[in-house]
This record gives sequence, C-alpha cells and structure tokens, in this order.
Amino acid sequence: MNQEQKDTKQTEIAEIYASDSPINDAKEDLLGWSKFADRIANALIDNKSHKGFVIGIQGKWGSGKSSLLNLVANRLEKCNNVEILRYNPWMLPDINHLSFFFSELAKVAKFKAKEEEYSDKLLRYGALLRITEGAKETGKSFYDVLLALFAGGALVTAPETVPNWIGNLSIILLITTLIAKLVHPWLESKFERVKNQLEEKQTLSEFKKDLNSYLPSNGTLYVVLVDDIDRLPPHQICEIFQLVKNNGDLANISYVLAYDKQVVRKVLRDYYNSKAYESFTEKIVQIEFDLPYPDSVILSEYFLKELDKILKDKLPESAERYWDAERWTNHYELYLRSMIKTLRQSKRILNAIRFNIHHVVNEDDVEVNPIDFIVIEMLRIQFPKTYDFIRDNKDVFVPISRPTELFGISKEDKKKLYRALEDELATIKDERIRENLQSILVELFPQIKELESKNEL
Repeated sequence: MNQEQKDTKQTEIAEIYASDSPINDAKEDLLGWSKFADRIANALIDNKSHKGFVIGIQGKWGSGKSSLLNLVANRLEKCNNVEILRYNPWMLPDINHLSFFFSELAKVAKFKAKEEEYSDKLLRYGALLRITEGAKETGKSFYDVLLALFAGGALVTAPETVPNWIGNLSIILLITTLIAKLVHPWLESKFERVKNQLEEKQTLSEFKKDLNSYLPSNGTLYVVLVDDIDRLPPHQICEIFQLVKNNGDLANISYVLAYDKQVVRKVLRDYYNSKAYESFTEKIVQIEFDLPYPDSVILSEYFLKELDKILKDKLPESAERYWDAERWTNHYELYLRSMIKTLRQSKRILNAIRFNIHHVVNEDDVEVNPIDFIVIEMLRIQFPKTYDFIRDNKDVFVPISRPTELFGISKEDKKKLYRALEDELATIKDERIRENLQSILVELFPQIKELESKNEL
C-alpha cells in the first residue's frame, strides 16, 4: 500500500467513525452553543474598565467544555486588538506555572501584539514572582533562589525578597559571573542581566503597579483560555487557581477557566484540609456559567440518524425481519434515551456499534437480534461494571441448555448473586437511569427476575 492509499484509507476511517475531538468551528456546532459562546466573548470585549476579568465555565468531564472554549476563541479572533493565549496546563506536567505562564503570555505580546516593551515587563514580572515563591518554597536555599533567578530569563527584585543570610548578593553575583565566563558565555549573559536588574530595586507591588499603568495605553485585550484544570494533579489545580487569584487583577488580561466544579471543590478542600476552601473559586471567578445541557431532541435526532446509517450500511436485508419497530421504540423512548446525556456519549456508543456489529452478521443473515445487540453495546459503554458482572456470570444469565431455569447453583449462591447485582446497580446515582437500567436488564435477561424471586424466599 503506497502513501496515497494509506492517506485515503485514513480519511475513510475518519469519516466512518465519529470523532470525539472538540469542535473548532461554528459549522461543526451540532448543539447550538455558538450563541452562548458569543455571549461569553462579548462579556470579555465589553469590559470597559480595563481591569482583569475572570470567567468560569463549569461542567462534567466530556460535556463539551473544550468545544465551547474553541467557539469563544473563534469569536474573539475576529475582533481587533484582542490576543489569545491558549494555556493548557494538563499538557505541561511537572512545570512551574508561575514562570512559564508569563513567558508564554510574553510571547503573545511580542510576536502577535508587537508589544516588545510589554513582553519584557511580563518576563521580568514572572521571574520576580518565581524568585519570591522559590525563596518561600525552598526554605530560603541560596542554590534554589539562584535557579529561580533564571526561571523567566530576567529579574527585578528588592532586598526583602532575598534571604538575609546571603549577605552582599552583588558580590556573590560578581563571583558567579566570573565563574560563568570560564564555563559558558550564555551563563555569563544571564548573570550580567540579573545583576543589572537588581539595581532597579523595585518591590513586587511596585512593579505590578507599573505593569498595570502600562497596560491600558497599548489598547490590546489579552484573553487567556485555560482548559482541563480538573484533570491536573491536586497541587497543580491549586497552583493554577492561586496564579489567577494573585494576578487576575492585572489590567487588560482576562481569563476563561474551564473546569468541573465538583472535582475542583473537593481537591481544594482536601489539599488545604479545610472546608472553607470549597468556595475558594468564588473569590476568583467573577462570572461562572454552567455548560448548557445539550438539547435532548437534537441529541436524540443525531443518535438515531447516525444509527440508521450504520444499520443500513452493515446489516443484510434479511435482518429487517428481526427488527421489531414497536419494541425498539419502547426500549429507546422508555429506557435508552435517558442514558445518553452528552454528544461524547452518543459518539462513543455509535463507534462501538459500528466496530462490533460484524460479530452479529453471518454472511446474509444475523445471529443476534439487532435490537438486543444495540442495547448490550450501550450497556457495555455506559455501564461497564454492570456489563462485566453479566458477562462474568453468563452461564446464569444466558443459560444455553435450559433457558428458563437456574441450575447447578445453590440457593445461597443465587441470593448472593442477586445481592451483588443489586449492589452494583446501587452505585448508579441517577435514580431514573438506575430504574431504567434494571427494567431493561430484566427484559434482556429474564433470569434476573427469577434470581429476584429466589432472593425473596
């Protein structure tokens, strides 16, 4: 197979299987979120005060937060004097966000907004934050403070930010500069730059005030989009919120944070060992939006339309005689529809059906009722533990030789089996979904009803 054939094959696969990647354009917006994204973008643009602004978008994993951020970014990119920094800390493991964040923002200022002076100020501010934090974190170790000096490539500091026992820092820097000359020219330039910056003697608050006074004059709004916060390790979740809290008031820099509120609240509470920190985000985020629930009608239409394509494409014509339209409608409307709450769930189920449907086809006929197959695939994707329980006990739930009786199992074991199934279903918090799942399991596997009756004996 040559490269052209490989590319063609990959394109065909991409078209066949529904992509779970976030959407990037309003044309891909199946759920009608573009108007909501416009509202968020307008709230940022209409902020006339020049003060920093923090918006939170909260929703469960897989609910579409990344897609909404992309739609917001597309809207902002069409505006003049707006520059965007997409900051995804989940892609940056084990990095110090204090220094790296401001170095990334400085790149946007320098190469997109053409604001070199402002870019330099951001670098120096990030380095100053890092050395202050570094001295605090390392127990005022001189070696680690020196490492902090180089974190942002430049530094403005004041005597109070330097450990007292170090003594005359200028002399130490002079000595290390001489050593650097013997080691590497790059190190020499770094030490020289640090020594020069020390002469400014600005405190952190003074430098921040200077940064704020500069920002309104350049007319550029910087919007930082931060995604996947809830996927970070606990210490980094706290670090990101601390970063925004301490710097969210910088003029003309606004933030849009995407996170699962319940996950973040629990992490903050456990990390700081205090319930008071559950509401920490409320002190940081000025406006918080809940991600809109997908329109159930649109979601259902999408699922049924794509499912119909799969069945027509993959099943032989003879399969139609096994398709009970009334049974399918009852199953879907009464039970299955409530189990699909997001577009991601819908796509995962459709992909699983498309990939595994060949198992039920034998030449020009089917070996498994198509409706049963669809329901079981939904069960496997949405409730994997329940599916595994049924599969691990298939001789009980799907006995081959005597389909209406449970045999070879003691009365006590039957009780244990039913109780284990009950315990498994009890882990499903949504009462409606739990009841629907139980009903459809009884319809698929009548032996469950018999287990229930045995358990009552």
